Amino acid sequence: MIDLTRYDIFNNHLTTLKETSEDKSNAEYMTEAQIEVVNFDEVKAEYIMNLKLRNVPDSVDALFSDENGAVIFVEFKNGKINAKTKFGLQKKIYDTTLIFTDITCSRISDMRSYAKFILVYNKDKNKPDKEEGGEKIYIQPSDSMNQISKTLAGLAKEPHIQFGLEMFKNYCFKDVSTLTKEEFNNQLSEIGLH
Repeated sequence: MIDLTRYDIFNNHLTTLKETSEDKSNAEYMTEAQIEVVNFDEVKAEYIMNLKLRNVPDSVDALFSDENGAVIFVEFKNGKINAKTKFGLQKKIYDTTLIFTDITCSRISDMRSYAKFILVYNKDKNKPDKEEGGEKIYIQPSDSMNQISKTLAGLAKEPHIQFGLEMFKNYCFKDVSTLTKEEFNNQLSEIGLH
């Protein structure tokens, strides 16, 4: 386990989960939760300040520890998740993992024992596409298909992970979840975090 409070760079960028969930382009928040979290976008900005990089790495929105000491990375996506967005999510995960392990002097193999990743997305903006370039593209399954997948995953005691992010479970993180903003907020309420 990692004690996030031991690192000044994390302590310098504390905010609320609500603030990290803001979609500035639409002036919307994905959660109203007032849980104190680390704004990982700001951590990245401080981390790279003196590196003189040509290409700026990407980063996830938030980082916090739960009551069991697990480190949780959260990325909020209020818009449509398409093939380009999926690639961007994967890059964010890779870049975030490298930055975090460098700051904490830990290894990815350590993260597999205590770190979790949650993608929170807007279900209403991720219904099946009608057409793209003359052919139908389905990034997000229909609600009924999604519910069947979740039910089967539950019976198998496996989480239902979408958008190609299952590859990061047991590779970079102990667990990976893809949750609608409603599911995310319900889970926060169920465990008493709001």
